[in-house]
Amino acid sequence: MLHSRSMGQGEWDPATGACIFVHTERNLPNFMVTTCTDLILLAIMLSKIWQKRKAGALWKLGVFWVAGATVGELPGIILTFLDYNDAMNLLFQPISALTM
Repeated sequence: MLHSRSMGQGEWDPATGACIFVHTERNLPNFMVTTCTDLILLAIMLSKIWQKRKAGALWKLGVFWVAGATVGELPGIILTFLDYNDAMNLLFQPISALTM
């Protein structure tokens, strides 16, 4: 995610009279890798809890934390995948960065 921040580019848009971000769809691979990693961690945690049947509070808190992070990243992935425009791609990136 931090690498994607350094990949950002801005250009002057004479129609709006301001600088705008361009090529924000480049962040999609970063989102996908982060979400896949979170899903793998979530699956491992759930399988270990299922095996032990007496999971402590710390395990359950870990599952809740990873599941929350995964859900927090989904809007950013969906909007970047749909690629409506650059502003929509950037809308949920701060939330995704916070969940990391």
